[in-house]
Amino acid sequence: MDKRNRALPPKLEAVLIRLGKAAQLNVTQAVKLPYLVDVVAAHVLGHPITEGTHQAWEYGVVTREVWHYLDKCENSAVLHVEPVQWSEEKKVVIDSG
Repeated sequence: MDKRNRALPPKLEAVLIRLGKAAQLNVTQAVKLPYLVDVVAAHVLGHPITEGTHQAWEYGVVTREVWHYLDKCENSAVLHVEPVQWSEEKKVVIDSG
């Protein structure tokens, strides 16, 4: 199975769902917020919690698995990406109950 098409790690998926239910996320926020969650968790708990791989890209740190997942999530039962009218940005929509 191609790594980009597999499901997100369970803890990372839970973090995205929780953040996405609290506020409407765009793709940029969705790929950057798990890193910030891990920074806070490492400070408070002493270890990261998302199971994500954080990488420094040209415009900041992103969570690699989230980027690849959102890029190919056409068949996801948990979330999907929708275009934002009159914008190049896309929003992340949580489908789970």
